Amino acid sequence: MIIFGTRPEAVKMAPVIMEISKRREFRTVTVSTGQHTEMLRQVLLDFDLQDSIDFELSLMSQGQTLSELSARAITSISSVISVACPDIVLVQGDTTTAFMTASAAFYAKIPVGHIEAGLRTHDNYAPFPEEVNRQSISTISTYNFAPTELAAENLRSEGRSINVFVTGNTVVDALKYMQDRPRSILVSDILKNAESRVLQQPPKIILLTAHRRENLGTPLVNGFEAVSDILKGHDDVVVIYPIHLNPAVQSALQERFVL
Repeated sequence: MIIFGTRPEAVKMAPVIMEISKRREFRTVTVSTGQHTEMLRQVLLDFDLQDSIDFELSLMSQGQTLSELSARAITSISSVISVACPDIVLVQGDTTTAFMTASAAFYAKIPVGHIEAGLRTHDNYAPFPEEVNRQSISTISTYNFAPTELAAENLRSEGRSINVFVTGNTVVDALKYMQDRPRSILVSDILKNAESRVLQQPPKIILLTAHRRENLGTPLVNGFEAVSDILKGHDDVVVIYPIHLNPAVQSALQERFVL
C-alpha cells in the first residue's frame, strides 16, 4: 500500500507508483488522504495518475488543528488498512499523513517502508512538526530508504543498522520524468509572461518555494522582503512563485506584494 496526502509526497511517490505498476508480482493499493486536495489533483494529472487512487479519504476541514487532523487520519487510515490488508505500507517524508500512516500500520503489525528516511535537524521544533514525525517514523519502520549517505549515517547513529538502503531521492526521478515530457501550455505561458516582465534579456529566473509552518508570520514576511530587494536591485531577474493555498502564506504575500 502506498499512501500520500500532500503535493510534495505525491511528486516524490509518483516515480515509485509508476515503477511498481510495471511489475506483475506486485498489486498496489494507492491511498490519498487529501491533505492538499486541490494541489494533489494538479500533480496526479501531471504524472497521468489521476485514475490510480483506490481510496480517497478527504481528511481536511477548515481551520482544523494538527491534533484534529492526526486523529482523523489515524482512524481513517486504520480502516483502510483493515480492508486492504497490505503486506507492506510505504510512506514518504515527514508529513502528518506519513506519521499517522506509519502508526496505523504499526498498530496492525504491518511492516512500514519509509522513503526519504534519515533527514535530521535534531531540533524538535524546526521543522515543526516534521522533525518529530520523521524520527518517529524511523523508529516504526522496518525498511528505511535514505536519499543520501549522510541520511543513512543519521539512521545508523541512532542504532538503525538493519534494512537501511541508500536509494537517492525520488524527486530526482520525478524531475527527469517531467523533463522528458513536452512542455505544457500552462508552463509555456508562465515562462513567456515571466520573460516579458524583465528589462534585460535573457532573464534570470528564480523559482521560489516558501510555505513551511515554522516560517509562517514574521519569517515569511522577512523572506518576501528579501525577494523584493533582489527584484529592485536586478533588472534581469524574475521570480516565479507557485503560491501555496495556505491562507497564512497568502496573507503574508499580500503584505508585501500586490496580487
